[in-house]
Amino acid sequence: MYQPSVVIDPAVYPKPVVQALDEARRSVAVTRVRPTESGSVASAYKVFSRPQGDREERLGEDWADGPVRFLLAPQDRREFLRLSDPVSRSEFVVNFWRSHDPKPETSDNELREEFDKRVAFADSHFTQEETRGALTDRGMVFILLGPPTWVGRRPITTGEDTSDPAGMSRFSRNDVVLAQSGKDPRSSGVIVDNMTRPTNKLPQAGVDWREIWHYRREALPKGLPYHQVDFDFITRRGYGQNVLQREEQSLSAIDAARKSLLDRAAWVQATR
Repeated sequence: MYQPSVVIDPAVYPKPVVQALDEARRSVAVTRVRPTESGSVASAYKVFSRPQGDREERLGEDWADGPVRFLLAPQDRREFLRLSDPVSRSEFVVNFWRSHDPKPETSDNELREEFDKRVAFADSHFTQEETRGALTDRGMVFILLGPPTWVGRRPITTGEDTSDPAGMSRFSRNDVVLAQSGKDPRSSGVIVDNMTRPTNKLPQAGVDWREIWHYRREALPKGLPYHQVDFDFITRRGYGQNVLQREEQSLSAIDAARKSLLDRAAWVQATR
């Protein structure tokens, strides 16, 4: 997807072009955090221990609006919201987890234990301002699919944001320098003025980010026709923080993951 190591022949291209490419390559370099490296999502989750809090505190009337909403089918949610007393709601929750216990012959409900651990991890690592981590887009993906194979993060660069209609008309510092040097045939006082006027708001590397979670086939639910799926999270001023881009592959993987978690046979097969 990205080629931060690409180079061009300085004997063929002008020096300003070579310098511009070098700067662009440095600014868009993707840092891949692999599971074997310290601090990665996968390795952090491997050693993570869920705090032993009181699970019963989560069984209020807003239970269906919590992280479990990523598992609930529409009819389950409607049924729960029709319940008006704590006893019936508690019974509903108990029956929900019991009906999806992958190994009912054991004393533990492995699905619920794993779900609670992923929720606790998301709350610990993906919290955004007033939003608990498990309810963010990254929290949703993590709860349903578990840790990604690797994570990449880099700034959104000038003209790259295709969702912004003004993106391709923005100018970088290199554009301004090139125009001022007179080496750009378009160069004129008007062009330089347009480049440097206050309305030309360049993306800021510390504010506008793209974070990519890459899942290889072995980390995906069984049956998906993809060798890999990338989840693209965008952080941009006026747009949001770590907003998942709803693309066909990612939505298909999310739906398949939810069904796989709730399917007893699929759960048992995946954990063998």
